Amino acid sequence: MIINTEKIEQAIFKLCTIANEVYPQELYDIVYEKYINERDFQKKTTLKNILLNANLSYKTRRPLCQDTGQVIVFAQIGQSVQLVGKNIEDSINDAVKRAYTENVYRKSTVKNAIFDRENSNNNTPAIIYTKIVGGNEITLQVLIKGAGSENCSITKMFLPSARHFQVYQR
Repeated sequence: MIINTEKIEQAIFKLCTIANEVYPQELYDIVYEKYINERDFQKKTTLKNILLNANLSYKTRRPLCQDTGQVIVFAQIGQSVQLVGKNIEDSINDAVKRAYTENVYRKSTVKNAIFDRENSNNNTPAIIYTKIVGGNEITLQVLIKGAGSENCSITKMFLPSARHFQVYQR
């Protein structure tokens, strides 16, 4: 099976858009049912806001969440597949770059988390996991992971007997 990486690029672009803008119907139905049955005012209001946000996102083609996160791609590539065209990593990153630029998603990915913490301004590079499997197909999955938990911080452990401590700032 010969597959041009242009098809992979198109698929990743579409998956990035869907992952950022579309609340899955089965999840929507579950939240709606919880909303209908909820008696607590605050909980009901929260569920209503989730439903309103999902509808607004769908209608306006804007992200479900302001943290459009780090793009993680899982690619299962059949061992009988021959890829032609661009390098697969370039195709994936070009798709992410296009999806995040054309759709005006928040771009918060740095070029290199350890050595170059400069924002790439296009949400690349994507994190790409590949697995070679039997067969002649490629299966692609995209996960948009909110990146707030990756913000730099400092942890300091103190003995229970510690009386004074100093907070270090960067």
